[in-house]
Amino acid sequence: MPYEENDCNAEEVAVTQGSSQSVVLFAPANRGSSCSLGKPATLPHEILVHELVHSLRRVSGHLHQNWLNNKLGLISGYGNTEEFLAILVTNIFISDVTNPHKTSLRAGWAGHGALDLELADSFRFFSLGTPAFNIVANFCNENPGFTRMLTTVSARFNPIAAYYKNPHKAFEMAANGDAENVVEGMTPHDYVRNGGVWERIIPYKGPGPKLGAP
Repeated sequence: MPYEENDCNAEEVAVTQGSSQSVVLFAPANRGSSCSLGKPATLPHEILVHELVHSLRRVSGHLHQNWLNNKLGLISGYGNTEEFLAILVTNIFISDVTNPHKTSLRAGWAGHGALDLELADSFRFFSLGTPAFNIVANFCNENPGFTRMLTTVSARFNPIAAYYKNPHKAFEMAANGDAENVVEGMTPHDYVRNGGVWERIIPYKGPGPKLGAP
């Protein structure tokens, strides 16, 4: 069915409130919206894949729109768990080497920003932290048929295939990501970050004078 609003050009909704039946509203010709400005994952077929993932999740009874709060680090930019999965699957589709018409990998829900190159790797993507690992693990458990098929996609970026291939490695990357997020959230006393290097605001003047013997 066509999407008739002015804020975007696609949406997945339930046929009726609370229904497990799904309908995708899609108007690919609408290029005047924030979803069609040549940014990552904004070609019509890429947007359609995104919405079809939502549809799959709804009809399979596993649509869980759990919000990702700011305490979870970079993954909070994905909005909720279902947007995270739809963006992830669309990125795999974009990365498919047999797909000649594509934009680039997307990061986050709002704004269609580009995925950081450090995260554009099947295993390093899990450095978003254990919340990302858990969402992927639940996805593979709830939709095993679909996710197993995703592992066969010849994509340079395929965290689903990475998870199935070596879940222990994926979890280690996620745990290391958690540790890095903690460190990033800490501000050392008397230090400021200049680019990627911490610099002392007040130069260290050496140890203080020795105290006299009692």
